[in-house]
This record gives sequence, C-alpha cells and structure tokens, in this order.
Amino acid sequence: VPGHIYKRKWIPQFIAKHLTESFLCVSKSSEEAFFDEEAQEFSKELFTKGRKHFTIYNCIETDISNSNTGTDHSTFNIQHSTFTLGIVSRLSHEKGIDVLISAMPMILKHNPNVKLLIVGEGAEKEKLNELAEKLKVSDAITWAGLQSKDSLAEFYSQMDVVVVPSRFEGFGLTAIEAMNHGIPVVASAVDGLKEVIVDGSSGVLFESEDSDALSKTIVDLIENDVKRNSLAEAGKKRVDEHFSYTIYQQKISELYEAVIGRKN
Repeated sequence: VPGHIYKRKWIPQFIAKHLTESFLCVSKSSEEAFFDEEAQEFSKELFTKGRKHFTIYNCIETDISNSNTGTDHSTFNIQHSTFTLGIVSRLSHEKGIDVLISAMPMILKHNPNVKLLIVGEGAEKEKLNELAEKLKVSDAITWAGLQSKDSLAEFYSQMDVVVVPSRFEGFGLTAIEAMNHGIPVVASAVDGLKEVIVDGSSGVLFESEDSDALSKTIVDLIENDVKRNSLAEAGKKRVDEHFSYTIYQQKISELYEAVIGRKN
C-alpha cells in the first residue's frame, strides 16, 4: 500500500526500528512515504551497514503464453470487430474506475465500437452502474464479476488495452499482469505505478482523475497500432527484467541469507 494514506506512520517506523530485522515495501514510493527518506532497493551491502527498511518490488510468474493475437473474443459477447478496454480490479473508490467510465462518452464519440470489460466486484458497483447509465454508456460496458486467478488469462486475452486509473496504488499488480500478457497499459501517474511504467515506453501515464486526458490517451492508442505494439513489447520486456518471480526470489533469498548471517 502507499505509505501516504497512513495517518500513523510512527507505527511502521517503530516496527522497523525495534521489532524486525528488516522492513520491506513493494515500491520506492511506499518506502519513502513510510520512512520520510530516500528509498533503496534491498542489497546485502546496505543491510550489513545497518539499514532496516528496503524496497523489494512485487512480482508475477512470467512463464505464460504472452500472445494477444488470434484470441477468442466471444466471451460475454465481445466480438472481433470491437476494441476492448479492460480493467481487472476491486470496485472501490481508490481504484478510479469512475474516471474511466467518465471518459467513455468521449472515447465512444471517436469510436462507437469500443467496449469496456470490467473484471472484479466491490462496494462501488451500484454507484458505477448508476454513473454509466447517467452517461448513457451502459451498453458499452460488460461486468464480468469476480473471477478466479486461473481464469484471468482468458479475460486478459480479450483486452486490447488495460487501464489502471487508480487514485493511489502501492505497486500496481494489475499493470504488470497486463504487461506480461503483451497488452499495452494506460495508468494514472501515482505512487508505484510511476515505477512500474516508463511513460511513453512501456506504457502510458495520465494525470490521476483527469477523464479528459485519459480519453485522449486511449483514443490515440486506438488509432495507432504501431504505438500499441511498441508499448506491449516494451512492457513485456520490462516485466521480465524487473518484476519477474525469479528476480523476487533471488532478492528474498539474499535477504534471508543476510538475516541468518547476522544471527549467527
């Protein structure tokens, strides 16, 4: 989680200082917000020098089929002729799904064949439905509900662009999942998402809560196949190089070795 949403930062600071050998955060933005100093990725050298808190980035398994072409778009009546935006998220205020729904009228004005596939459940669903009805975009939205982890690949395969419009985000697991599936990602420029995505290279960032900026970004991607393919390729490469389980496993192993070495 992003440290800046905590009002009692003295609690993790106390835990790190007095109760643990090492306190880990999933992004540098979280570490800096918790501890009010420059974040550092874990290294044995820093641990040996006495540092008590570090960043070890979250991760995913990367050994999956990453092709996003030739897939079946028939699930939930999504057809080949449509351009599908996707969200995989808890339906809660901080996830900013209302920002994307608010951008849909402008997006549909440019391309009436755009569909929005929302995977997830949460307390905001009724409110989001009401917003969609008010903006007259309900017919363009499919609510897939909560899905098992094993079935997510099928839903990602139906998405041409994944949107992560969060108001705050400690890391951004959905972003790296989509990137790993070879899907270009548009995300809000907040917290850990700014570390996951290199803007304009491995994805596109937009100002949080700015529906106009989001709609323009998405329309640009819809009309630019070359850019989408470039973002998808670079996004997959970035996940492989920075957020794979292999990298995470190595960092955690080094941490345990350092802790055990200190204890001995």
